[in-house]
Amino acid sequence: NIASQIAYLSTAFTLEPGPVTMINLTGGPGGCFQILATRGQAEAFLVPGQPTPHFKLRPERPVAEFSNEYLLRGGSHHVAVAPGDQLSRVIKAARLLGLECTVL
Repeated sequence: NIASQIAYLSTAFTLEPGPVTMINLTGGPGGCFQILATRGQAEAFLVPGQPTPHFKLRPERPVAEFSNEYLLRGGSHHVAVAPGDQLSRVIKAARLLGLECTVL
């Protein structure tokens, strides 16, 4: 069985607490890609026994308001997170790529 011969790699970490920028590349209206981005605070959070990255995000807006807009705009569960305030870079990259960028 070839699957039993494959080595797997997984990372487990938490983000350093502090300001972060969360970015999501997702499908938008008409099938075009779009970027959703927000600033927030990362809070360290590790789920024992789960070898995957974890953190808690405290968005600048109330969680329910942020979550509703994020989901209504097609946000997915795979995101990128960068330390610090990177919104200006995300917006510039979206413009250069010809993508709509919504800051939540």
